[in-house]
Amino acid sequence: MVQQAPCEWEIVMAATGFVEMRQRRSELRGQTQVEAEQSTRFRLR
Repeated sequence: MVQQAPCEWEIVMAATGFVEMRQRRSELRGQTQVEAEQSTRFRLR
């Protein structure tokens, strides 16, 4: 499943990360938004 379609997996992970980031962003302030973005990028890598 993931072996043949790593790109799709990355897209799914990115989408999930974006959804989580958006939810947290609406809860927290802009200060934590940068931290969330960085942590999400690190997770994707």
